[in-house]
Amino acid sequence: MALINCPECEKEISDTTKQCPNCGFKRKKPKKTIKQKKLIISIAILCVCIIGIGTPITISYIQNKTYENNLSVADDFFKNKQYDKALSAFKSLQTDKNTSDVTKKIKITEEKIIENENRNKVVGFVNFIKKLQETKLRSGITVTLSDMEYSMRDLVSQLKTFEGISANDKSELSTYIIAIKDSLNYKLMKIQANSDSFKNTGLADGYGQIDAQMNAINTISVASARNTINDAIDEILLKQIPTT
Repeated sequence: MALINCPECEKEISDTTKQCPNCGFKRKKPKKTIKQKKLIISIAILCVCIIGIGTPITISYIQNKTYENNLSVADDFFKNKQYDKALSAFKSLQTDKNTSDVTKKIKITEEKIIENENRNKVVGFVNFIKKLQETKLRSGITVTLSDMEYSMRDLVSQLKTFEGISANDKSELSTYIIAIKDSLNYKLMKIQANSDSFKNTGLADGYGQIDAQMNAINTISVASARNTINDAIDEILLKQIPTT
């Protein structure tokens, strides 16, 4: 703040006052000098430049932060074995940034989903043969030709599902599946289940069309099949299904 002389009464007044306190003379707002105008323009241009440079940087920072947060969420889904959610989260990130890291994680997650599906099929097969043995084929249970026909029919269906499980990687589950399929007892069980020995025998059994000699032969056939299948089931049940 500086002191100036009032143009009217010539007494000293502040250069910031709008009206002279002595005579009431109203001062006009001083015009900006050319130098001041240039300074204001320069400052304005500088501000525009700063905003122009800073905005893309800010947007990029926000995008990167969002990407990292979403990637962390996807990784947590994977760690918690929520593979369907993890796959969806990884794929949404791939649309933002098609990075090799995310692509690799998508592939691994898809493999885990397939492995889980295969494990569920294995568990279903093992539970079936365990129940089959406990309720139909174990020692001490009387088994008729009708029983064998329907048991073999169900077993064939389960074997087809098990045979269809892929085991083409180096996972513990694939090793487990291959070990069962390569087992001699398992192969003999497949032969028994797919043989014609018990096909349509339940109908003849129901109508009592089996004579004593044939009945004796069938009794031996049933016993042989039961022993073969029970041996295979015992061997499979001894193996622990991989959980990872």
